[in-house]
Amino acid sequence: MEYSRRGNTLQNLNEYLQVETWLKAINTDLTLINGVCNFEENNLDIKIGLSVDNRSNLISFCSPLINVDRENKSLLMERALLANANGAKMEGCWLSLIGNDLVLCHSRNMASLDQVGFVNLVDNYISKSYSLKQEFSSSIASSETLPANQTPLCQASCRFYSLR
Repeated sequence: MEYSRRGNTLQNLNEYLQVETWLKAINTDLTLINGVCNFEENNLDIKIGLSVDNRSNLISFCSPLINVDRENKSLLMERALLANANGAKMEGCWLSLIGNDLVLCHSRNMASLDQVGFVNLVDNYISKSYSLKQEFSSSIASSETLPANQTPLCQASCRFYSLR
């Protein structure tokens, strides 16, 4: 039992160092500090937090999109729930409310990645963050609500069956 624990710890350390190397390949200033790397894509006004969890072998991303306040909470929560229900649109990501921020999140098993996959994942995540930030910001700016004839996804496409 002791041997397998040591082997697992060594594997986790190797994956941690691998992620560190991949980050440096993107930008030499990026580094993991206690398993976390925060960085910005300044030209897109995107902030990203990346964390590595050695116990679960997951690499996770979080990016705040927009501040939620009393005036826009109902609209943003409705939009976020609809977006979360649209798997094709979210591409493995989901929206969460953390504090007063609507945040885009994503997790991936580190073992499923290589350097090219990691770089593509970071690029795609940045693109997804940017497009959703734009979408939610424009919804707020126009105070856009769902048209009266548009029903939520599940009501429009799911059948519900009675168990009795």
